[in-house]
Formats: sequence, C-alpha cells, structure tokens
Amino acid sequence: MLATADPLAAPLIDPNFLGDADDLQRLRTGFRHMRRILGQPALQAYGGQESPASARAQTDLELEMFIRDHADTVYHPVGSVRMGPDASDPLDAQMRVKGVGGLRVVDASAMPQIISGNTNAPVIMMAERAAEFIRAAQRQPEVVQVAAPPVAVAAAV
Repeated sequence: MLATADPLAAPLIDPNFLGDADDLQRLRTGFRHMRRILGQPALQAYGGQESPASARAQTDLELEMFIRDHADTVYHPVGSVRMGPDASDPLDAQMRVKGVGGLRVVDASAMPQIISGNTNAPVIMMAERAAEFIRAAQRQPEVVQVAAPPVAVAAAV
C-alpha cells in the first residue's frame, strides 16, 4: 500500500503476522514447550539461561506481548509480481511488466512461487539474467503491445 502520492516514499507494508488468534495461540504453546525442553536436566550442563526479557513473560498476556514485540520471520516473500505466461501474470519471462515499456521487476517478487532455500542466490542469478535481457534489448528496440483506443468512423451519406 502506498503511504503517500510521493513515488520516492517507502510503502506501508503489513504482512498481518499474528492476525489470526490461532497463530498466537500456537506460538504461546510452542514457547512453553521450548521452555520445558530447554529446562531438562540433560541440557543444564551447558549453562544456558533464558533471557531476562522473555523470562519475565509468564502469563498468556505477557507471552503475547513478548511475542508481538520480538517475533520475526525468516520467510522470504516472493511472487507478489510474479512472472509467467498467463494473462494474469504481471511479468513476462524476461521480467518485463506487461503493457509497460521500459519497466522490469528484478527481485524475489518476480519468482512464481517460493523456493525451498534462501532467495539470495536465485535473485542474483535473476539480476544477471535481466542484465543480459536489457543488453539484448539495447541492440534491438523493445516492442510493447498496447491496445489502441477505439476510432470513430463517420458513416457515408
């Protein structure tokens, strides 16, 4: 979502993490399981201690507040501007925005679906490939198909 009409302003991004009460309940349950597992005698010899900030969170409400303040994701969102052959895909196979000349999207958002590993190396590869596409396009002009506006035709009398 755009924050302002200024094209240089950062967008507002809200992934709605913890938007479903079930998500928060599962994290609270997992947090308590983690404490139980890490509190086992077999692990005491390693001397690990829970951080004071998380140790203060004991009630459901305190755990919820701690989770909301500290939880993060390593999920790499992809596919918001995916490339593909379908009419509904905003990008073609050369990462060009369909119907807009001179504009490409070259980042993880162009990936059609999430990959099983980190997105860094594939995005670097995509950027290298996009650079090849751009260099090739400089050698021959890009053709952008745009629907022509309807033309009024006068009837012969």
